[in-house]
Amino acid sequence: MRSFRLATTVTVLLTATPTFAAPPKQSVHPIFVNVPDAPQNDLAMQRFDRATKRFAIGPIETVVIDAPPTPQVADRLKSGVTLVTKLDFGRGLATLDAVAADVATTGGGGLDATALADLYFHRAWAISRADFNPAHNPDPPTRTQAFSDFVRAATLDSHRVLNTKQYPPLVLEDWSLALADVRSRPQTTVTVQAAPEAFVTLDGGNPVRGPATFVGVAQGEHLVHVDEPTWAPWGATITTTTDAIELAVPERRALTLPDAEAAARAKRMGMDYALVAEPRPGLGGLSLSLRLVDQTGVRRDSAIAQIAGDDSALDAAVMRLDEQARKLALSASTDVGTAPPPTLELPPPSSVPPAVLTAPTPKARPTFSDDPGAWAREHWPLVTAVGVMVAATVILTIGISADR
Repeated sequence: MRSFRLATTVTVLLTATPTFAAPPKQSVHPIFVNVPDAPQNDLAMQRFDRATKRFAIGPIETVVIDAPPTPQVADRLKSGVTLVTKLDFGRGLATLDAVAADVATTGGGGLDATALADLYFHRAWAISRADFNPAHNPDPPTRTQAFSDFVRAATLDSHRVLNTKQYPPLVLEDWSLALADVRSRPQTTVTVQAAPEAFVTLDGGNPVRGPATFVGVAQGEHLVHVDEPTWAPWGATITTTTDAIELAVPERRALTLPDAEAAARAKRMGMDYALVAEPRPGLGGLSLSLRLVDQTGVRRDSAIAQIAGDDSALDAAVMRLDEQARKLALSASTDVGTAPPPTLELPPPSSVPPAVLTAPTPKARPTFSDDPGAWAREHWPLVTAVGVMVAATVILTIGISADR
Protein backbone atom coordinates (compact mmCIF):
# COMPACT_ATOMS: atom_id res chain seq x y z
CA MET A 1 0.00 0.00 0.00
CA ARG A 2 2.81 2.34 0.93
CA SER A 3 4.60 1.67 -2.45
CA PHE A 4 1.37 2.39 -4.35
CA ARG A 5 0.92 5.71 -2.56
CA LEU A 6 4.55 6.68 -3.29
CA ALA A 7 4.20 5.95 -7.04
CA THR A 8 0.96 7.94 -7.21
CA THR A 9 2.60 10.92 -5.52
CA VAL A 10 5.55 10.92 -7.94
CA THR A 11 3.18 10.76 -10.96
CA VAL A 12 1.13 13.70 -9.74
CA LEU A 13 4.26 15.80 -9.18
CA LEU A 14 5.50 15.12 -12.71
CA THR A 15 2.19 16.02 -14.39
CA ALA A 16 1.81 19.19 -12.36
CA THR A 17 5.19 20.64 -13.29
CA PRO A 18 4.57 24.28 -14.46
CA THR A 19 5.28 25.17 -18.13
CA PHE A 20 7.59 28.13 -18.75
CA ALA A 21 6.21 29.96 -21.82
CA ALA A 22 8.72 30.80 -24.54
CA PRO A 23 9.24 34.50 -25.31
CA PRO A 24 6.81 35.81 -27.95
CA LYS A 25 8.02 35.42 -31.52
CA GLN A 26 9.43 38.55 -33.15
CA SER A 27 6.95 39.86 -35.71
CA VAL A 28 8.55 43.12 -36.92
CA HIS A 29 11.59 43.79 -39.08
CA PRO A 30 13.21 47.11 -38.05
CA ILE A 31 14.42 49.34 -40.88
CA PHE A 32 16.35 52.60 -40.46
CA VAL A 33 16.20 54.99 -43.42
CA ASN A 34 19.23 57.23 -43.92
CA VAL A 35 17.63 60.37 -45.35
CA PRO A 36 19.80 62.70 -47.47
CA ASP A 37 20.64 66.08 -45.93
CA ALA A 38 19.05 65.11 -42.60
CA PRO A 39 21.34 66.23 -39.76
CA GLN A 40 22.52 63.73 -37.15
CA ASN A 41 21.62 60.60 -39.09
CA ASP A 42 24.19 58.64 -37.07
CA LEU A 43 22.71 59.81 -33.76
CA ALA A 44 19.20 58.84 -34.83
CA MET A 45 20.45 55.42 -35.91
CA GLN A 46 22.16 54.82 -32.56
CA ARG A 47 19.07 55.77 -30.59
CA PHE A 48 16.81 53.57 -32.71
CA ASP A 49 19.23 50.65 -32.41
CA ARG A 50 19.30 51.07 -28.64
CA ALA A 51 15.50 51.12 -28.42
CA THR A 52 15.02 48.01 -30.54
CA LYS A 53 17.58 46.05 -28.52
CA ARG A 54 15.67 46.80 -25.32
CA PHE A 55 12.68 44.93 -26.73
CA ALA A 56 14.66 42.15 -28.43
CA ILE A 57 13.89 43.42 -31.93
CA GLY A 58 16.50 43.18 -34.60
CA PRO A 59 18.87 43.22 -36.27
CA ILE A 60 18.24 46.56 -37.97
CA GLU A 61 18.42 46.90 -41.74
CA THR A 62 19.76 50.26 -42.98
CA VAL A 63 18.46 51.73 -46.23
CA VAL A 64 20.20 54.74 -47.78
CA ILE A 65 18.01 57.04 -49.88
CA ASP A 66 19.94 58.66 -52.71
CA ALA A 67 19.31 62.36 -53.25
CA PRO A 68 18.45 63.43 -56.78
CA PRO A 69 21.52 64.61 -58.69
CA THR A 70 22.17 68.31 -58.45
CA PRO A 71 23.44 70.01 -61.61
CA GLN A 72 27.09 70.95 -61.20
CA VAL A 73 26.85 74.48 -62.51
CA ALA A 74 29.50 76.40 -60.58
CA ASP A 75 32.48 75.12 -62.58
CA ARG A 76 30.66 75.41 -65.90
CA LEU A 77 29.60 78.96 -65.05
CA LYS A 78 33.18 79.92 -64.28
CA SER A 79 34.33 78.40 -67.56
CA GLY A 80 31.66 80.23 -69.54
CA VAL A 81 32.49 83.60 -67.94
CA THR A 82 36.17 83.12 -68.75
CA LEU A 83 35.40 82.39 -72.39
CA VAL A 84 33.24 85.50 -72.74
CA THR A 85 35.81 87.80 -71.15
CA LYS A 86 38.29 86.45 -73.71
CA LEU A 87 35.75 87.42 -76.40
CA ASP A 88 35.21 83.75 -77.33
CA PHE A 89 31.49 84.43 -77.68
CA GLY A 90 30.52 81.24 -79.52
CA ARG A 91 31.75 78.72 -76.97
CA GLY A 92 31.04 81.06 -74.06
CA LEU A 93 27.40 81.52 -75.06
CA ALA A 94 26.88 77.77 -75.53
CA THR A 95 28.28 77.09 -72.07
CA LEU A 96 26.24 79.82 -70.38
CA ASP A 97 23.05 78.77 -72.19
CA ALA A 98 23.39 75.27 -70.71
CA VAL A 99 23.96 76.72 -67.24
CA ALA A 100 20.95 79.04 -67.62
CA ALA A 101 18.74 76.06 -68.58
CA ASP A 102 19.74 74.22 -65.39
CA VAL A 103 19.23 77.34 -63.27
CA ALA A 104 15.73 77.82 -64.67
CA THR A 105 14.68 74.34 -63.47
CA THR A 106 16.42 74.48 -60.09
CA GLY A 107 15.59 78.07 -59.21
CA GLY A 108 19.25 78.91 -58.85
CA GLY A 109 20.03 76.15 -56.38
CA GLY A 110 23.72 76.03 -55.52
CA LEU A 111 24.49 79.58 -56.72
CA ASP A 112 24.38 82.82 -54.77
CA ALA A 113 23.11 86.16 -56.06
CA THR A 114 26.52 87.30 -57.30
CA ALA A 115 27.07 84.12 -59.31
CA LEU A 116 23.59 84.33 -60.83
CA ALA A 117 24.19 87.96 -61.78
CA ASP A 118 27.46 86.91 -63.43
CA LEU A 119 25.56 84.31 -65.45
CA TYR A 120 23.05 86.73 -66.96
CA PHE A 121 25.50 89.63 -67.33
CA HIS A 122 28.04 87.61 -69.30
CA ARG A 123 25.38 85.82 -71.32
CA ALA A 124 23.99 89.24 -72.34
CA TRP A 125 27.50 90.28 -73.35
CA ALA A 126 27.93 87.07 -75.37
CA ILE A 127 24.58 87.57 -77.11
CA SER A 128 25.42 91.13 -78.13
CA ARG A 129 28.97 90.10 -79.14
CA ALA A 130 30.09 93.57 -78.15
CA ASP A 131 33.83 94.11 -78.45
CA PHE A 132 36.11 97.09 -78.23
CA ASN A 133 35.60 97.95 -81.90
CA PRO A 134 33.49 101.12 -81.99
CA ALA A 135 32.13 100.17 -85.39
CA HIS A 136 30.47 97.04 -84.06
CA ASN A 137 26.76 97.55 -83.47
CA PRO A 138 24.40 94.53 -83.11
CA ASP A 139 21.05 94.55 -84.87
CA PRO A 140 18.07 95.75 -82.80
CA PRO A 141 16.54 92.28 -82.09
CA THR A 142 19.87 90.94 -80.85
CA ARG A 143 20.48 93.98 -78.69
CA THR A 144 16.95 93.69 -77.25
CA GLN A 145 17.55 90.03 -76.40
CA ALA A 146 20.82 90.88 -74.70
CA PHE A 147 19.23 93.75 -72.83
CA SER A 148 16.68 91.41 -71.14
CA ASP A 149 19.57 89.47 -69.61
CA PHE A 150 21.24 92.72 -68.52
CA VAL A 151 17.99 93.58 -66.73
CA ARG A 152 17.91 90.17 -65.00
CA ALA A 153 21.50 90.67 -63.86
CA ALA A 154 20.66 94.15 -62.56
CA THR A 155 17.66 92.70 -60.66
CA LEU A 156 19.99 90.28 -58.89
CA ASP A 157 22.82 92.75 -58.25
CA SER A 158 21.71 96.36 -58.62
CA HIS A 159 24.82 97.65 -56.83
CA ARG A 160 27.37 96.29 -59.26
CA VAL A 161 29.79 98.95 -60.58
CA LEU A 162 31.67 98.13 -63.77
CA ASN A 163 35.29 99.00 -64.50
CA THR A 164 35.15 101.11 -67.65
CA LYS A 165 38.49 99.74 -68.81
CA GLN A 166 37.42 96.10 -68.71
CA TYR A 167 34.20 96.24 -70.73
CA PRO A 168 33.30 97.52 -74.21
CA PRO A 169 31.37 100.81 -74.46
CA LEU A 170 28.19 99.05 -75.62
CA VAL A 171 28.19 96.79 -72.53
CA LEU A 172 28.70 99.83 -70.26
CA GLU A 173 25.86 101.65 -71.95
CA ASP A 174 23.35 98.80 -71.81
CA TRP A 175 24.27 98.01 -68.20
CA SER A 176 23.56 101.61 -67.20
CA LEU A 177 20.18 101.45 -68.94
CA ALA A 178 19.35 98.16 -67.25
CA LEU A 179 20.10 99.55 -63.78
CA ALA A 180 17.87 102.55 -64.44
CA ASP A 181 15.08 100.26 -65.65
CA VAL A 182 15.18 98.02 -62.55
CA ARG A 183 15.34 100.94 -60.13
CA SER A 184 12.28 102.52 -61.73
CA ARG A 185 10.11 99.40 -61.45
CA PRO A 186 7.43 99.10 -58.74
CA GLN A 187 8.13 96.73 -55.89
CA THR A 188 6.27 93.61 -54.91
CA THR A 189 6.03 91.10 -52.05
CA VAL A 190 6.70 87.41 -52.72
CA THR A 191 5.33 84.79 -50.29
CA VAL A 192 6.29 81.12 -50.66
CA GLN A 193 4.01 78.74 -48.79
CA ALA A 194 6.60 76.16 -47.77
CA ALA A 195 6.74 73.92 -44.71
CA PRO A 196 8.43 75.23 -41.53
CA GLU A 197 11.24 72.69 -42.04
CA ALA A 198 11.96 74.05 -45.53
CA PHE A 199 14.50 76.71 -46.52
CA VAL A 200 13.50 79.10 -49.30
CA THR A 201 15.86 81.29 -51.32
CA LEU A 202 14.88 84.06 -53.72
CA ASP A 203 17.39 85.00 -56.43
CA GLY A 204 20.21 83.23 -54.62
CA GLY A 205 19.81 85.27 -51.43
CA ASN A 206 19.96 84.10 -47.83
CA PRO A 207 17.71 81.09 -47.08
CA VAL A 208 14.52 81.79 -45.09
CA ARG A 209 12.41 79.20 -43.30
CA GLY A 210 8.99 78.56 -44.71
CA PRO A 211 6.53 80.02 -45.07
CA ALA A 212 8.87 82.69 -46.43
CA THR A 213 7.99 86.28 -47.31
CA PHE A 214 10.24 88.60 -49.29
CA VAL A 215 9.40 92.31 -49.43
CA GLY A 216 10.77 95.14 -51.58
CA VAL A 217 11.29 92.93 -54.61
CA ALA A 218 11.41 94.65 -57.99
CA GLN A 219 8.77 93.38 -60.34
CA GLY A 220 10.08 91.11 -63.08
CA GLU A 221 11.62 87.65 -63.39
CA HIS A 222 12.93 85.94 -60.24
CA LEU A 223 14.32 82.58 -59.19
CA VAL A 224 12.81 80.60 -56.29
CA HIS A 225 14.49 77.56 -54.76
CA VAL A 226 13.18 75.35 -51.92
CA ASP A 227 15.18 72.80 -49.90
CA GLU A 228 13.25 70.61 -47.46
CA PRO A 229 14.57 67.52 -45.67
CA THR A 230 13.11 64.20 -46.90
CA TRP A 231 11.79 65.89 -50.05
CA ALA A 232 13.37 66.46 -53.43
CA PRO A 233 14.50 70.08 -53.95
CA TRP A 234 12.30 72.29 -56.06
CA GLY A 235 12.94 75.44 -58.06
CA ALA A 236 11.25 77.64 -60.62
CA THR A 237 11.40 80.92 -62.49
CA ILE A 238 8.54 83.27 -61.64
CA THR A 239 7.39 86.60 -63.07
CA THR A 240 5.91 89.24 -60.75
CA THR A 241 3.65 91.95 -62.19
CA THR A 242 1.48 92.86 -59.18
CA ASP A 243 1.94 94.29 -55.71
CA ALA A 244 2.00 90.83 -54.11
CA ILE A 245 2.31 87.23 -55.22
CA GLU A 246 1.77 84.03 -53.28
CA LEU A 247 3.43 80.84 -54.44
CA ALA A 248 2.54 77.29 -53.36
CA VAL A 249 5.21 74.62 -53.46
CA PRO A 250 3.95 71.77 -55.67
CA GLU A 251 4.02 68.07 -54.86
CA ARG A 252 7.51 66.65 -55.03
CA ARG A 253 9.13 63.26 -54.79
CA ALA A 254 9.51 62.15 -51.21
CA LEU A 255 13.03 61.07 -50.26
CA THR A 256 11.77 58.20 -48.17
CA LEU A 257 11.31 54.44 -48.25
CA PRO A 258 7.98 53.55 -49.90
CA ASP A 259 5.62 51.39 -47.85
CA ALA A 260 5.55 48.74 -50.56
CA GLU A 261 9.34 48.40 -50.50
CA ALA A 262 9.37 48.25 -46.69
CA ALA A 263 6.78 45.46 -46.83
CA ALA A 264 8.87 43.51 -49.35
CA ARG A 265 11.94 43.79 -47.14
CA ALA A 266 10.01 42.54 -44.10
CA LYS A 267 8.56 39.62 -46.07
CA ARG A 268 12.02 38.68 -47.29
CA MET A 269 13.15 38.46 -43.65
CA GLY A 270 10.16 36.27 -42.74
CA MET A 271 8.45 38.96 -40.67
CA ASP A 272 4.82 40.01 -40.72
CA TYR A 273 5.49 43.75 -40.36
CA ALA A 274 8.14 46.36 -41.06
CA LEU A 275 8.99 48.94 -38.41
CA VAL A 276 10.41 51.87 -40.39
CA ALA A 277 12.31 54.71 -38.70
CA GLU A 278 13.21 57.91 -40.58
CA PRO A 279 14.85 61.09 -39.21
CA ARG A 280 12.63 64.16 -39.32
CA PRO A 281 14.43 67.44 -38.57
CA GLY A 282 12.15 70.28 -37.54
CA LEU A 283 11.80 73.38 -35.42
CA GLY A 284 11.42 71.24 -32.28
CA GLY A 285 14.68 69.43 -32.95
CA LEU A 286 15.51 66.09 -34.51
CA SER A 287 12.81 63.43 -34.24
CA LEU A 288 12.17 59.95 -35.60
CA SER A 289 9.14 59.17 -37.68
CA LEU A 290 8.06 55.57 -37.01
CA ARG A 291 5.54 53.59 -39.03
CA LEU A 292 4.27 50.03 -38.96
CA VAL A 293 3.68 48.46 -42.38
CA ASP A 294 2.22 45.00 -43.01
CA GLN A 295 3.26 42.56 -45.74
CA THR A 296 0.70 43.96 -48.16
CA GLY A 297 2.20 47.46 -47.94
CA VAL A 298 -0.61 48.89 -45.80
CA ARG A 299 0.44 51.33 -43.08
CA ARG A 300 -1.15 50.09 -39.85
CA ASP A 301 0.15 52.61 -37.31
CA SER A 302 2.66 55.43 -36.87
CA ALA A 303 4.30 57.63 -34.25
CA ILE A 304 6.69 60.57 -33.88
CA ALA A 305 9.36 60.43 -31.17
CA GLN A 306 11.69 63.28 -30.24
CA ILE A 307 15.39 62.41 -30.08
CA ALA A 308 16.30 65.23 -27.69
CA GLY A 309 16.53 64.22 -24.03
CA ASP A 310 16.42 60.68 -22.69
CA ASP A 311 15.25 57.53 -24.46
CA SER A 312 11.82 57.35 -22.83
CA ALA A 313 9.81 58.81 -25.71
CA LEU A 314 11.48 56.65 -28.34
CA ASP A 315 11.27 53.55 -26.16
CA ALA A 316 7.55 54.10 -25.60
CA ALA A 317 6.90 54.52 -29.33
CA VAL A 318 8.88 51.42 -30.30
CA MET A 319 7.24 49.34 -27.58
CA ARG A 320 3.74 50.46 -28.59
CA LEU A 321 4.25 49.69 -32.27
CA ASP A 322 5.84 46.32 -31.47
CA GLU A 323 2.89 45.40 -29.24
CA GLN A 324 0.50 46.55 -31.96
CA ALA A 325 2.23 44.26 -34.44
CA ARG A 326 1.95 41.29 -32.05
CA LYS A 327 -1.73 41.97 -31.46
CA LEU A 328 -2.39 42.21 -35.19
CA ALA A 329 -0.47 38.98 -35.82
CA LEU A 330 -2.40 37.19 -33.06
CA SER A 331 -5.70 38.48 -34.38
CA ALA A 332 -4.83 37.32 -37.88
CA SER A 333 -3.98 33.82 -36.63
CA THR A 334 -7.24 33.48 -34.65
CA ASP A 335 -9.33 34.72 -37.57
CA VAL A 336 -8.24 31.77 -39.70
CA GLY A 337 -10.20 29.32 -37.51
CA THR A 338 -10.93 28.32 -33.94
CA ALA A 339 -7.68 27.55 -32.27
CA PRO A 340 -7.44 24.20 -30.43
CA PRO A 341 -7.41 24.33 -26.64
CA PRO A 342 -3.95 24.74 -25.21
CA THR A 343 -2.24 21.58 -24.07
CA LEU A 344 0.02 21.25 -21.09
CA GLU A 345 3.54 20.82 -22.34
CA LEU A 346 6.11 19.13 -20.11
CA PRO A 347 9.78 19.92 -20.23
CA PRO A 348 11.99 17.21 -21.77
CA PRO A 349 12.65 14.25 -19.41
CA SER A 350 16.29 15.21 -19.11
CA SER A 351 15.28 18.55 -17.62
CA VAL A 352 12.95 17.06 -14.97
CA PRO A 353 14.78 16.96 -11.63
CA PRO A 354 14.90 13.48 -9.98
CA ALA A 355 12.34 12.75 -7.31
CA VAL A 356 13.69 13.02 -3.78
CA LEU A 357 12.18 10.46 -1.36
CA THR A 358 12.50 11.25 2.32
CA ALA A 359 11.87 8.83 5.21
CA PRO A 360 9.12 9.71 7.71
CA THR A 361 10.20 11.25 10.96
CA PRO A 362 10.40 8.49 13.65
CA LYS A 363 7.92 8.73 16.49
CA ALA A 364 8.86 8.51 20.14
CA ARG A 365 8.07 4.97 21.44
CA PRO A 366 5.94 4.68 24.64
CA THR A 367 7.41 3.05 27.73
CA PHE A 368 5.74 0.33 29.78
CA SER A 369 5.77 2.45 32.90
CA ASP A 370 4.13 5.48 31.21
CA ASP A 371 1.50 3.73 29.10
CA PRO A 372 1.28 -0.06 29.43
CA GLY A 373 -1.49 -0.33 26.83
CA ALA A 374 0.36 1.66 24.18
CA TRP A 375 3.55 -0.23 25.02
CA ALA A 376 1.71 -3.49 24.54
CA ARG A 377 0.27 -2.39 21.19
CA GLU A 378 3.71 -1.27 20.03
CA HIS A 379 5.19 -4.65 21.09
CA TRP A 380 2.21 -6.84 20.23
CA PRO A 381 4.31 -9.56 18.49
CA LEU A 382 6.41 -9.99 21.58
CA VAL A 383 3.41 -9.89 23.88
CA THR A 384 1.59 -12.42 21.74
CA ALA A 385 4.58 -14.72 21.68
CA VAL A 386 4.97 -14.48 25.44
CA GLY A 387 1.25 -15.08 25.87
CA VAL A 388 1.37 -18.15 23.65
CA MET A 389 4.31 -19.50 25.56
CA VAL A 390 2.59 -18.85 28.88
CA ALA A 391 -0.62 -20.51 27.68
CA ALA A 392 1.28 -23.50 26.34
CA THR A 393 3.08 -23.85 29.63
CA VAL A 394 -0.18 -23.71 31.57
CA ILE A 395 -1.87 -26.26 29.29
CA LEU A 396 1.15 -28.54 29.45
CA THR A 397 1.20 -28.30 33.22
CA ILE A 398 -2.49 -29.14 33.47
CA GLY A 399 -2.07 -32.08 31.11
CA ILE A 400 0.84 -33.50 33.10
CA SER A 401 -1.11 -33.05 36.31
CA ALA A 402 -4.08 -34.85 34.82
CA ASP A 403 -1.93 -37.75 33.76
CA ARG A 404 -0.63 -38.02 37.19
